[in-house]
Amino acid sequence: MIKFLNVMLFAGLKFFFTPVYAFNIGLDFWSSYLALILGGSISFLLVYYATELFLVYVRHFKPREVKVDSNRTRLYYRNWKKKREIKRQNKKKFTKRNKRMVRIRRDWGMWGLIVASPVLLSIPIGAVLLRKYYGHRKRTIPSMLVYLLVWGLVLNTVYWFVLSCF
Repeated sequence: MIKFLNVMLFAGLKFFFTPVYAFNIGLDFWSSYLALILGGSISFLLVYYATELFLVYVRHFKPREVKVDSNRTRLYYRNWKKKREIKRQNKKKFTKRNKRMVRIRRDWGMWGLIVASPVLLSIPIGAVLLRKYYGHRKRTIPSMLVYLLVWGLVLNTVYWFVLSCF
């Protein structure tokens, strides 16, 4: 039971390498597959809905202006706020990370992200990107869960075959 839960936790973070780990700790094929699917699905759903809450929080979060008693402190705070606004306007807004995310979205699309997420990226990163860019589509969650089933079977079968030969 502890091995099963351990494989589930590992599958939520590194889906691609989990069948090797499951084979090495002694789980059989179907237990490994079930732990792989459950861990990946639970991780995806948790991160997907947590990202939704986080995005709503960030969208509606605004700093409050604090009222202070002395006029000098109020002027200092107002000047600091103006300087901060100027810094924000001059700040570089398009970073390498932003470019990479836009490139993934533009080149791969939703289906490419769903297919590549468990293998090339990790499940949490794929869940965040899917929620951010394709959260409004109804097919996002079922499609990702189906591809987790498919990738789990493919990876488990390939790793099991290769590792049992050696």
